[in-house]
Amino acid sequence: PAAAATTTSEELDLGDLPGGSERASMGGGYYVAPNVGMPLTTRWSRESRLAADHAAAGSFESAMQLLQRQFGLARLEPLRGAFLALAASSQSVLAPAPSLPSLQAPLTRPGGWPCVCISLGSLVEKLKAAYGLVTGGKFAEALDAFKSIMGSIALALALSRQQVAELKELLGICREYITGLRLELLRRTLGADEKVRACELAAYFTHCNLQPAHMILALRSAMNISWKAKLKRSAAAFARRLLELNPKPEFAQTARKVIQACESDLTDDFTMARAPAAIHSCPRSPPLPSDLDSPPPSRPCASRPLLPQAYDERNPFVVCNKSFVPIYRGSEIAYSSFCRAPYLPKFKGAVCEVDGIGQVGGEGTGFSEVDADGKFLS
Repeated sequence: PAAAATTTSEELDLGDLPGGSERASMGGGYYVAPNVGMPLTTRWSRESRLAADHAAAGSFESAMQLLQRQFGLARLEPLRGAFLALAASSQSVLAPAPSLPSLQAPLTRPGGWPCVCISLGSLVEKLKAAYGLVTGGKFAEALDAFKSIMGSIALALALSRQQVAELKELLGICREYITGLRLELLRRTLGADEKVRACELAAYFTHCNLQPAHMILALRSAMNISWKAKLKRSAAAFARRLLELNPKPEFAQTARKVIQACESDLTDDFTMARAPAAIHSCPRSPPLPSDLDSPPPSRPCASRPLLPQAYDERNPFVVCNKSFVPIYRGSEIAYSSFCRAPYLPKFKGAVCEVDGIGQVGGEGTGFSEVDADGKFLS
């Protein structure tokens, strides 16, 4: 047995074991807990420079400060829903057992940063739905949809320069549609004694950058309104623009009839038009272009006073989104700090009527893109 024990000791080669005093110096058998690490949500709010990451971490105050620095925002209340959605979508909840409390686990994208529920792809899908509302004539619902998309763009994540360019393009599309829809909805609220203003607003709508199918709707409306107001030159101009878009055969036939009816006397245009009160006292307007059998009367009543109009299609312009009057090329313009909607200089400092969050005349650093590690790309 002694020989067997010696053999085992030699095979193991344990060497000298530490004594009791040495074991006491190594901790004395006490358990030392590890240091508490930093929660991911704390890291997101401390190290990220994206407002969406701060909102996902629940640090709404720092997210608002970043947005104000980035886009010069003057009002953040419309973004409340987007903030809450980001905070809720960045966490998953697990129920291990009915008797145990739920566990929260952060959802991350590459680099350990939070998953952002507002993506370029989701915004494009919402844009398609908004297009459908415009096509269906649901302008009020479409206006709300475009405003919702525009607010989400401020918190969308861009991981490349291409995505930044696409976000800017999407922002421009929303700006044009919101401007046009506001013009059309305002026109529909005007009374019968405001036909001159109605013609102006219908004309401004046709200068918004819309999809061809929607531009056809705007041009048809402006053509019919101008025809009823006996603005034959403008009606013919809208009809020609309508034909350039290759509309449906019935729309094209109506446009050709308008042009033919107006060719004999192109005296009326938007540079000179009757005063609203005089228009209201006119005899009944000519029939709709679709029912044309003969040209409308070529002369207005001589007793009706004339009033200069603000609209001039031959002079490039943008529409002020507060007063809805044209700002022609060469004039001073104030832009929204977020969506770049144009305004007259006297409205500087006001909240943008288009996006509802930007400041007219304000400034910001603009969109930025980040890599997978959350670092800004130069």
